[in-house]
Amino acid sequence: MATIVIAEDEFWQPGVDFGAAMGRRGYRVVRATASSAQDRIQKRWAACADEVLADSVMQSGAVASEVLEVLESPDLVDWQAAEPIESWLCRSGFEERLLPYTRTTGLAPDAVIDKASLAVFLRHHGVGVPPQWTRPDDIPDQESGPFLVKPLMGGGGVGVRVVPDAAGARAALATSTEPLKVQPFLPGEPLDSAGVARAGEVVQMLTYRNRINPATPFSAAFGITVTRDSKLEAVTRRVVDLLGITGPFALDAVADAEGNPLVVDVNIRIWGCWTACHALGMDVLGSYEYALGRGGHPGSFSAPAGAYAEIMRRPPLEVATIAERARWLVQQASLIGRRRRWLGATWARATARDSLGWALRGQILDTG
Repeated sequence: MATIVIAEDEFWQPGVDFGAAMGRRGYRVVRATASSAQDRIQKRWAACADEVLADSVMQSGAVASEVLEVLESPDLVDWQAAEPIESWLCRSGFEERLLPYTRTTGLAPDAVIDKASLAVFLRHHGVGVPPQWTRPDDIPDQESGPFLVKPLMGGGGVGVRVVPDAAGARAALATSTEPLKVQPFLPGEPLDSAGVARAGEVVQMLTYRNRINPATPFSAAFGITVTRDSKLEAVTRRVVDLLGITGPFALDAVADAEGNPLVVDVNIRIWGCWTACHALGMDVLGSYEYALGRGGHPGSFSAPAGAYAEIMRRPPLEVATIAERARWLVQQASLIGRRRRWLGATWARATARDSLGWALRGQILDTG
């Protein structure tokens, strides 16, 4: 049976959801996790895959032999992996040797994941990117700040922070135990796009604005609002073409003083709000199968500006009182019912349990 591997270095809800959806479409789904089989969260979601290989992902991103056995199977059609794992698979030669298609052609996947090398590549090809520095002495004296500090690898806003001045930025680079980059902190709302591509050509795509928690602006979003941003769409198509992307992608940008997008990051795996995009009408799953040569073209797609879809993150945003929790639970039940059609009954049961647990106790129910 055609097999897809979901590999995670920590619990990865978008990957779990994607596995559930592809399992519903007839694929064998194997999850490789860094967590123990006794981990309560993993136990709750284990049934959303055909097999879970627990304790099979190392802190370095390396995977155990049982994962490689699955990747070496002639039935493998793809893997979707957290960035440290994808980078390790690429550096170790497994991406080139085992993946049945080419994820990127313009730049190797591990170089796309490395935000510094990606920026150099895009700048070389005339794509706007913010100035960036990876060594303390490279930060110009005339740059007064504030600055954005972020890891060279990773996503979801982990490790991203703002420092007020050049001294703080230099100190961050000098004292960090992981590779970082520093760039000017540009005010204004982030610009986001995501979709699926085949051989550098966008199949379907959305531009959108994230709904975030103002108290943690760099953390994962709670929902998306469609923007229909023509400038961002054009830049996204250009970047997808330059990188020769096949499969899911997401692009983060900021606007310069003239409102033109400056590309900050490109992800080449299933993205965090893919379920919201699918709920808005993008055929993420059909586009993915087409990208891998396993289905027909899903056709054109557009969503109206201002359309909103929830990501179904728990705990939810701006829900506190008993009355608010009750209303939220009713809303969740409706969303679960609609999304069950493409995510499946097992996913629906696990999601309903999490939602009910939070609504009743302010925390997700344990399976223990």
